[in-house]
Amino acid sequence: MAHEGQVVKLSNGRWARFSHVDLQGTSHGRWDGAILVAVELEDRYQSMLDAASHDAEDSYDRGVPVQLTLASDGRGAMAVRLEEAAAT
Repeated sequence: MAHEGQVVKLSNGRWARFSHVDLQGTSHGRWDGAILVAVELEDRYQSMLDAASHDAEDSYDRGVPVQLTLASDGRGAMAVRLEEAAAT
């Protein structure tokens, strides 16, 4: 099950982030609620995530568990961080 903010690589090779979308009622008022949709990220993030993904694969091949995080850099842009994850 996906969650808000989760980043995934789509079958077309592009990256997307899940976003919560509120649904407003139709003319019959039957569709109130919310859904998660995968929204494709901008081109500038595609290359950042591709590079980080390759680094993560290299770490995984060496037996080092890592986690990729896409988060705000505090200046209105997004940054990708590769962090060592706790072994499970």
